[in-house]
Amino acid sequence: MICVAVCPSTPDFYAYNHSSLGPICVLYCPPTYYRHNATRECLTLCPGLYFRDTLTKTCVLDCPDHFYGNTSNQLCVSNCSVSNWYGLQSTGLCVTDCPDPLFADPTTYLCVDVCPFGYFGEQNVCTPTCTVGFADPITKVC
Repeated sequence: MICVAVCPSTPDFYAYNHSSLGPICVLYCPPTYYRHNATRECLTLCPGLYFRDTLTKTCVLDCPDHFYGNTSNQLCVSNCSVSNWYGLQSTGLCVTDCPDPLFADPTTYLCVDVCPFGYFGEQNVCTPTCTVGFADPITKVC
């Protein structure tokens, strides 16, 4: 065996700091690790603005379609309800509050244009009853 400064990219090897063998190059990162393609390392947490993609076991800047980046745990999630946040499709991120003109839908945990049946938009939230004014059945807004 020879020592290298960086693990080879052909085939795809990644640096892994093995508990008893020390730093080694591996084809597959261990189950609780994620491949970071930029640094060619196996990491338990992705750095900076990267999210952990559990499907591909890689660190990604943008989560795959129909997944949202949860900034509280740097994880790609299919549903932002875990942290009681809402998926914002335009950014691909989980957000605590939906921006105008969207509403936080408590049934899907998504930011939506129109609230679902039985809910009305009030102050960027879908609510079953209006606290101010009347529910408009056409626009579905209070």
